[in-house]
This record gives sequence, structure tokens and C-alpha cells, in this order.
Amino acid sequence: MNHQQILIRAIKESGLTARDIADGTGVSESSLSRFVNGKQDLKAGDYFAVLNFLPDSAKSFARSRLGMDDTTSLKTLVMQASNEEKAEVLFAIANLLLEDRKSVDSVEFLPAV
Repeated sequence: MNHQQILIRAIKESGLTARDIADGTGVSESSLSRFVNGKQDLKAGDYFAVLNFLPDSAKSFARSRLGMDDTTSLKTLVMQASNEEKAEVLFAIANLLLEDRKSVDSVEFLPAV
């Protein structure tokens, strides 16, 4: 079973819809559909976003089939990633930080007493 087949099986067993996954991960429904139908692979960042969004039972199945143990450090994963994957991760982190900043900026603070 290859990485694509493993995640497809985990998605199907999760009971989640493509809309649920898209809303929870930011991966488009069309990309998910093409992936599940074997027409295209997902970018590494999208693959792991979907994997990590799945319920624990589906996630555990996939992680065990992929040979991922829970003791792998983030540092190890980053060191093993290609430069393109590292750039995707940095881009995703920057977007998350910008979203957090927007939500903080839109909050009206009470005046100091």
C-alpha cells in the first residue's frame, strides 16, 4: 500500500465528508476529490494537514501504515524535508500567524482604567 492509498483508505474510514476536511484543513474539495479518485497527489503540506485532521482512529491507522511513530520530532521532520516542503511549511505558518493577528486586531479593547 503506497502513501496515497493509505490516506485514501483513512479518509474513507473516517466518515468525514470532503467538505468537512476542506473546511478543517483549507485543502480544496476539488483537490481532495482528485486525490481520492487517484487523479492527482496532494502536496506534502496538504497531505499532512488532511492526515492530522482525521479522527484519531483513522489517523492512527494511517500513521502506523506509513511507519510514523509518535516520537518523531518536528526538528527531524524539518531536517528531512525538501527545500520546497520547508517553504510550504513556512508559508502555512505565516498565514496562520496573519490570521491570528487579524482576529486580535479586530478585537476592541476596553480603555485602561
